[in-house]
Amino acid sequence: MNVPMHDLLLIRSDGDYSKVHLEDGQVFYQKTTMKEWETLLRPPHFLRVHKSAIVALPKAIAIDRTGGNWTLQIRGSDQLVPVGRSYRPAIRQHLQF
Repeated sequence: MNVPMHDLLLIRSDGDYSKVHLEDGQVFYQKTTMKEWETLLRPPHFLRVHKSAIVALPKAIAIDRTGGNWTLQIRGSDQLVPVGRSYRPAIRQHLQF
């Protein structure tokens, strides 16, 4: 990957590939597993928040905990990222919710 880490917003699993979202709006696919991303992108700057998503924590601007389902809003992205139940303690710790 030849993209500076500070440009990353969000990585989502998409079948055998990862869909990488950048701050400038670019999106590209890379054949890298979420587990591989997880070893490359570590807290406190990145956190896996769902079995299919890793986010750049400094770019998380809001969390919605309505109806028992949690979602994160990421600056520069119109997508709401789901937060898996098993990942919620880490979200609380790193985002201090």
